[in-house]
Amino acid sequence: MKVLITGASEIGLAIGQARAAKGDQITFTASSAESLEKCLANCQALGLKARALEFDLANPTPTDLDEFDALVLNAASRSVKLRKFTDWKEAEAA
Repeated sequence: MKVLITGASEIGLAIGQARAAKGDQITFTASSAESLEKCLANCQALGLKARALEFDLANPTPTDLDEFDALVLNAASRSVKLRKFTDWKEAEAA
């Protein structure tokens, strides 16, 4: 299963380790290039085979999620403009 885990803090990494132990392919999200590097360094230190991508949780696009079988919402955002996934307009999904 391809699993996307938003946020790669200690909790996110623990979830990733547990899912990887079950054979899942893990992808973490990071909010910036700096966070992305830190996430990958933490994964490497734990021996966790995972990838990471920069993902704007405050303004996701539906196509960002197309390749995944499961989504773990573990991240928080400091943004005051979070949008509900149900608020996407059909034109944005095309």
